[in-house]
Amino acid sequence: MNSKEILRILSQKNIEPYLFQYCEQDTGRKLLSIAAETGWYEGVLFLLNRDVNINETDRENRTALMDCLTSTNIHIMNALVKKRECNLDIQTLSGHTAAHYAVMMNKISFFEILIKSGARLDLCNDKGENVLHQIIEYKRKECWKILKHYSYDLNYLKYLINSKTYEHKTCLTLAFEHRPNIYFFRELLSYSDDITLMDIEMYQSWSKAYKLIKKFISL
Repeated sequence: MNSKEILRILSQKNIEPYLFQYCEQDTGRKLLSIAAETGWYEGVLFLLNRDVNINETDRENRTALMDCLTSTNIHIMNALVKKRECNLDIQTLSGHTAAHYAVMMNKISFFEILIKSGARLDLCNDKGENVLHQIIEYKRKECWKILKHYSYDLNYLKYLINSKTYEHKTCLTLAFEHRPNIYFFRELLSYSDDITLMDIEMYQSWSKAYKLIKKFISL
């Protein structure tokens, strides 16, 4: 019996409430996560209307909000985030949030919904990477544009840009490592704090970056 058949059974009348606590034995996923992952919008609405725990996690601490990213049905995410009790910032065992996954999977429309709904971007995974670090790492230009558009607090944006991973890398450092693509380096430079002489010497190995640095410092 597959997951959709289980959900159809549960939609019948006079079903015992405990059956809504069904979970997959190997993953620990509950029905809401299964419905979200398979893109079954009606199943998600059905379960939400029966007040299942929207923040239920599996053995990896993944939620339905994360699992819906594997589908193409953006209406599922909209339905989830509209619930006041939906926690946008739950982290998996590896520290990833739904926003981290949206960036990694290049789910641009989903990412925008998370940003507009107030998802935190400063939470770090087990490598010390916040969401912006991953935007740079995966070269997600559209995600950066969305983040910049909805970042009304300039100080928060600068904090994200200047935060360091556990390997002591800022977003500018990551952008430098992606040479010869200059896009992110140019975008981030004006937000970067405390560029040292050591940084300048390092950037000399890339002429485009070095010219931008010298121009920035002379302003």
